[in-house]
Amino acid sequence: MTPLELCRNAILNVGVASLQDTIYAEDINKAFDVLNSLLAAWSVKDFLLFNLIDVSFVADGSQSYSIGTGQTINTPRPNAIESAYARFLPVSGTNSVDIQLGIIQSRLDYASITLKGLTTFPSAVWMDTSFPYGNVFVYPIPTAGKYEIHLVLKDQLTQFANLTDTFNLPQVYWNALEWNTAFQLFSVYRLPINPLVERMANQSANTVRQMNTQVPFAKLAPGYGRSGRGYGNAMQTFYSGGF
Repeated sequence: MTPLELCRNAILNVGVASLQDTIYAEDINKAFDVLNSLLAAWSVKDFLLFNLIDVSFVADGSQSYSIGTGQTINTPRPNAIESAYARFLPVSGTNSVDIQLGIIQSRLDYASITLKGLTTFPSAVWMDTSFPYGNVFVYPIPTAGKYEIHLVLKDQLTQFANLTDTFNLPQVYWNALEWNTAFQLFSVYRLPINPLVERMANQSANTVRQMNTQVPFAKLAPGYGRSGRGYGNAMQTFYSGGF
């Protein structure tokens, strides 16, 4: 399938054209815009992405590292960090060791750290989600050259450049994007929503969610009623007032 075929099918599902009708370029182009908007929206939604990626960089003693296409961490700017760990770079002849890092969830939490310039082994990361690129802060600041920081991120759904692009997504996405593009087109054509199209859009999106669902074991950080995203005891010393 190509985006052109998907857009044509979506327009047919709306009911503004039949198989015997000529579908005008303006309609195809509008459906194409809606399709790309859906891909952008789904790229920040849990369970609508089929893949997580691991990106890494060697800590050089900096407090933060820019993240985005062409930046220090060269990957499309993510919306959030899903998980992180630090790899102690091995001395010759020894194995590397990975230590999970906590995720600081907000600027307010990062701001509450009293000694931001502390340099030692890392315990947590925070991402400043500025635009067009973000900044990843590692705390405490890792000693230069001794740690490789790994970030687990959602692999974003790439928008199509043109209508004849290769549809490089798992097949279950084809149906979901077709019906959800059709659902969005009702507002474009100022038409009442067809309940069948709405049901198919929801069901097909839920199928994608079910395919992508991965539920990790719950982890409780010592001293906190939080999940594995908590900061752990190693962070408690450096916070002024807790939460």
